[in-house]
Amino acid sequence: MVLVKVCGITNLEDALAAAQAGADALGFNFYLRSPRYVAPETAGTIVDRLRGDYPALLTVGVFVTKSPEEIEKVAAVAGVSALQLHGNETPEYCKTLKSYFLIKAFSASDRFVPETVLDYDVQAIMIDAVAGDAFAARESLATGRLRGRHGKSFRSCFWLAVCLRRMCRGNQAGAAIRCRCLQPA
Repeated sequence: MVLVKVCGITNLEDALAAAQAGADALGFNFYLRSPRYVAPETAGTIVDRLRGDYPALLTVGVFVTKSPEEIEKVAAVAGVSALQLHGNETPEYCKTLKSYFLIKAFSASDRFVPETVLDYDVQAIMIDAVAGDAFAARESLATGRLRGRHGKSFRSCFWLAVCLRRMCRGNQAGAAIRCRCLQPA
């Protein structure tokens, strides 16, 4: 299964547009330093409005290196049904949030070891672009190569995702997720 998640939702208009276009999930970024940050109360208002018309829509809180207590508090205010963890969370850490649909994000950096995903008892795995490479990735679409990343290509990132999906079939993780972020206005 592949889910389409639109991340960076900060207002009702964008949320409705993504839901109407058929997104499976919407991401609300609760990382304060992100240009796509949204206050938990604002996200809660949006989630409440969507719940009636789109009951199957997965609402995802995106977090970076927060304590489980902080995450649960924000998730309760925002009313999200899933958590996406982008920090250095360990498999043990993830077990403390077992009551949620969990998405563990991994950075596709040179240090990434694909087999590590098998240690995580989560519902989905996400392979994320290396921080700072998003602009270079868009800029380099024609060549298929990431600027400043010798040997890295979009094809290799694609195949990495395919290999991870195959590895996860025999494990607990049940979904690969394709994410697109809205750009801040």
